[in-house]
Amino acid sequence: MSFAFRDKALVGRDGRTRLVLSGEVQYFRTPRAVWATALKRLKDAHCDTLSTYVPWGWHEIRNGQFDFTGRTHPSRNLKGFLDLAAGMGFNLILKPGPYVFAEMKNGGVPQWFSDAHPEALSRGPDGRRLAERLKFQHITYCHPAYMAAATRWLDEAWGAIAPYRDRTLLWQVDNEINYSHTFFWFGPHATDYHPFLVRRGLYQDWLRREFAGNLAALNARYRSRFLSFDTVTPPVASSAKPGEICRSFDWVAFKEWLAIEQVRRCCDHLYARGVPGPFCINAPFTGWGTAWNRTRREMAAAPFKTVIAHVDYPGIVYDQNAGETLGLIHYARACDNVLETNLETQACTVSRIWGKFGTSYDLTWKSLVGSGMNAVNYYWFNDGVNFLESGHYQASHEYHCPLDVRGRPREHYTAIRRLNAFLVAHPEIAATAPRVEVSVGFLHEFGRSAFVGARVNGAFENRTNALLNLLAACGVSFDLLDLADWDPALHAPKVLFLQPPRFLPRAAMARLVRYVRAGGRLVLSNFLPALDEHLRPCSDLARALGAGR
Repeated sequence: MSFAFRDKALVGRDGRTRLVLSGEVQYFRTPRAVWATALKRLKDAHCDTLSTYVPWGWHEIRNGQFDFTGRTHPSRNLKGFLDLAAGMGFNLILKPGPYVFAEMKNGGVPQWFSDAHPEALSRGPDGRRLAERLKFQHITYCHPAYMAAATRWLDEAWGAIAPYRDRTLLWQVDNEINYSHTFFWFGPHATDYHPFLVRRGLYQDWLRREFAGNLAALNARYRSRFLSFDTVTPPVASSAKPGEICRSFDWVAFKEWLAIEQVRRCCDHLYARGVPGPFCINAPFTGWGTAWNRTRREMAAAPFKTVIAHVDYPGIVYDQNAGETLGLIHYARACDNVLETNLETQACTVSRIWGKFGTSYDLTWKSLVGSGMNAVNYYWFNDGVNFLESGHYQASHEYHCPLDVRGRPREHYTAIRRLNAFLVAHPEIAATAPRVEVSVGFLHEFGRSAFVGARVNGAFENRTNALLNLLAACGVSFDLLDLADWDPALHAPKVLFLQPPRFLPRAAMARLVRYVRAGGRLVLSNFLPALDEHLRPCSDLARALGAGR
């Protein structure tokens, strides 16, 4: 591999760590005549890296018919675009999907596939397809028909981009897994109940592994009487009964695993064909922010390096969202990446769509770097056009980017160039480590409980964001501590804040007790957990802390 990483940063040829300054220029939306202008402006803004998707649906025009040279449309000339970028000295971040979302029709999955393989489309609990509820027809993750077509696409894409492997920093597989929120958008019991998954399928196989083949343990958790793992059915509605709540917890956990498994299989396929990695998983939106570490744990055994990246949509940093922005950064840092990266550092005023602030992004960019990100990708860098009705929302792709559709700079282009000039002059910033005064503990199960909507949760995510906002407003530096991975003997923060719901796994309670007994300062609010992970009464923590009801 041509690139080295040290201390979670890129190492230059001089042996010093340095920032990665990248811009997203999407050739498939940029008129061919504007390519050179856009890339020259990117270079003039002191960016050294170019990022782009390589959309499946844009290049496989019909089943088995590919165009990477511009034969059918000038902006399909991927080879010409990458040759131009290489000639200008850019490093690359290449993102071949197979699912890219990127505001493309079907998320970049070809329409011909959905038409030819309706058996691979996701289903609701009633067995019907979900096109009328979702943004577009979604594929069932890991379905054999989809995997056959997707891996064939990855083979073709690798053939086109392999000549540029020595220039490529990261290879991104899929994007915003779970189909850009929609896999979880309508709650835990909306999708996907495809027979391939739930009828002696991947769901039952996952349960068998999760419970180590112990059916009695499953029945004890669910308060059920299943006779075999193959007869376990997923829940289809919310319930206030503890056993049913636990079933919903595990159903959501399975869907998280399924989305990550889809990506893992694609990474494995590319790695076996010579793609070296690191592979980047961008924004694993499996319901809530704390999904980062779940993704990292599932990918830990892979023979290649994996980078968990995050996106940043808030517009300017202001009092009400500072904690949310910093929280995402710290969640990502908890993944122990080889590179601390934000692959969608918003540089366009896309937030106008949602009625949020969109006039100045200076503070967002500076906050990201100041909080420890050493690789940013300005997204998008230029406006574009959705050629041949390839866009999901509209024909144009104009979001007030730093460059307009003709490559002409707008006012925030100057701001990016000014900030990047400072960052390039001070490469030592990439190696700085944040100073942490307090830690804020979290468990992914907390977010899962909030998503399920059980009465045991107490809206953890909202309360934690409020705490992060308060700490940020008071100028208190913090990090986020995943209690599932935490060893108090190796890392004992001076102060640990924890805002648990009414339940806490027994193992996490034991870690907190060890921490306090060793002299740690624990700040608990709003609940003293009285239930364990199975929602059964547990007073271990209360007894150890000498606390009453």
